[in-house]
Amino acid sequence: MKTLLLTCAALTLGISGVEAGSRSSADYSITTDTIDAAGANASSVDYALYGSAVGEFGADAGALVTGTDNLEKVGYVGQVSDLLVLTASNSRKTHGGGAGTFDVNLPLVGPIGIECRVAGTGGTHQIIATFAQTVTVAGASVSGGGTIPPGGATSLGNQVTINLSGVGNPARLFVNLSGVSNGFDVSDISIPVGLLLGDVNGNGSVNSSDIGGTKAQSGQPATAANFRTDANVNGTITASDIGLVKSVSGTSLP
Repeated sequence: MKTLLLTCAALTLGISGVEAGSRSSADYSITTDTIDAAGANASSVDYALYGSAVGEFGADAGALVTGTDNLEKVGYVGQVSDLLVLTASNSRKTHGGGAGTFDVNLPLVGPIGIECRVAGTGGTHQIIATFAQTVTVAGASVSGGGTIPPGGATSLGNQVTINLSGVGNPARLFVNLSGVSNGFDVSDISIPVGLLLGDVNGNGSVNSSDIGGTKAQSGQPATAANFRTDANVNGTITASDIGLVKSVSGTSLP
């Protein structure tokens, strides 16, 4: 096993929706990685690799690897990623009784993330978008239902908080952030949001499985492991949560 060092003067990155050009390494978060004898990235599963060709690997004093024990190839090293990348998007609620604040994951790709807990007064929900670097946002909108009131989208450090109101149930929304900038790149980002009260298991419909899952947690405080069953977000799973899930049984995500 050899530890190989990245030797390049500039990086070029292309990500859909991001204005990107030639950069110096100062614009990236880069770590060294290890390459096995066949030239494969030995730790690739541990990194966010965005398909960026970043130059040639050198070994020892930086000489280009040319031996038969290694592949001569353009290398992909460590966390070579544009710092505007969205690292997480979540629906956030604080549960009563000091239970804590818990997030429902809202992935950008794959099955839609579903918020199954009751809305706040006036159909309110809170969405948190987390980036790899401090950002600002020019504007925000929501499509599919509800509104974002004036001042309802704010950035602080690497997080953007979006407060929704007037959202019905069930609903399938897109929260749209425009002009997200890290001072170098600018991008528009759209976060899919599923809202289905009582969908404890997040499969897109409320049925006996959700009722049973809530019953199984009855009497327990809300934790990171079971908070989805605290449908009324009061901090404890009780008969009230079971009744709430039963009341919406048969509904499904549009």
